[in-house]
Amino acid sequence: MVRQPTDAPNTLILTLATVALALATTAGRADADDWPQWLGPTRDGVSAETGWRASFDANGPARLWETRVGLGYSSVAVVSGRVYTLGNTHNTDTVWCLDAETGRVVWKHSYACSATAPRVLIRLYPGTRSTPTVSGSAVYTFSRDGKLFCLNAADGKQLWSVDVKARPLGLEVPSWGFACSPLVTDKWVVLDLGPIVALDKATGKLAWQSKTYAAGYGSPIALRVAGRACIATFHGPGLTVVDAADGTEVLQYPFRFLLIENCVTPLVAGDLCFVSAGDSPGGALVRLTADKAVEVWRSDAMVNLSTNSVVWKGHLYGFHGSALGAKSFRCVELVSGKRKWNTRSIREGALMVADGKLIAMDGRGELAIAEATPEAFRPLTRVKVLTGTCWTVPVLANSRIYCRNAAGDLVCLDVRPGDARK
Repeated sequence: MVRQPTDAPNTLILTLATVALALATTAGRADADDWPQWLGPTRDGVSAETGWRASFDANGPARLWETRVGLGYSSVAVVSGRVYTLGNTHNTDTVWCLDAETGRVVWKHSYACSATAPRVLIRLYPGTRSTPTVSGSAVYTFSRDGKLFCLNAADGKQLWSVDVKARPLGLEVPSWGFACSPLVTDKWVVLDLGPIVALDKATGKLAWQSKTYAAGYGSPIALRVAGRACIATFHGPGLTVVDAADGTEVLQYPFRFLLIENCVTPLVAGDLCFVSAGDSPGGALVRLTADKAVEVWRSDAMVNLSTNSVVWKGHLYGFHGSALGAKSFRCVELVSGKRKWNTRSIREGALMVADGKLIAMDGRGELAIAEATPEAFRPLTRVKVLTGTCWTVPVLANSRIYCRNAAGDLVCLDVRPGDARK
């Protein structure tokens, strides 16, 4: 394991080596998969990657490298042998581009940004909130104070930037700061900022803006409703779906947490959508039709406070718990809301699914890999990989698992199958 300094040099040799390594490690491997944005390729927390190793002894996977990226809760995007993430140090945000194999810095882009909300009484949970989105040759990042950047993925050069507090948007920063991870479509960069906003992804110019809603802290997702291209968000008033072409409201499902704004991304499975808040009313499954959301069930069977559940083969897996109540990890049948199992052995974390396996990061820094089955929680591997608060989604990409804590420690674990290690 190598611990890399965050000021490692960026050289032409390193860049060429990175590209060569990416080609060498992915060529001919149909099981490998990149992770280009928040919650993965389809924003549902599921990876198509197979063939990686899930079972280890008590020592767990080998650490390829670890580094410090600054305060925050940003996850990682992984594309073509590079890792992109955000962190804050001394009220300065940095967008990091790291070599996936070594953790060395390929490039970084920094700018001034307060680590906490400006209101004195709620200076909690400091650091970055959103995850970079890689699309084509560009990387899109969004800060908690409203700065959207489009950077060249190759060298970090700024292509354009927009401050959403300035005109033509002129928006206010919500109480806890912006937390939206950019959604990039074929034409637009879409953000949920209260109003849902689409900007031209090549220039940053405003393309359309929906009507204004109360702000939330989730991220938008692209979907089709009755054949119509749409964008769904889960913000202040609940679930809102707008037309992807112009932001016209298509449907709304009222669902408001009584204490704080909604925080998760809508979880879409076909024509079904699951949303959840951190307390009453708990969670709900709705069926999306052409003009309304038909409630399938609404209960406290699965309550996601700030991290998303994942759907796998007709079941919801997620970290359950209200703001003040007991926390656990559980499985719920999607269409009925019936609980299948519940464990308190891990809690308050985040997860993803790959190759029929749960990859879950406990809030206290334990990584658990388990079969995704409604029969029982059956861990294959459990190992402590970090200390401190760990609410960030772990990411599997190209036989590496990336784990991060709020303090900014980022660890890369080797889960290549045995024959690939030789």
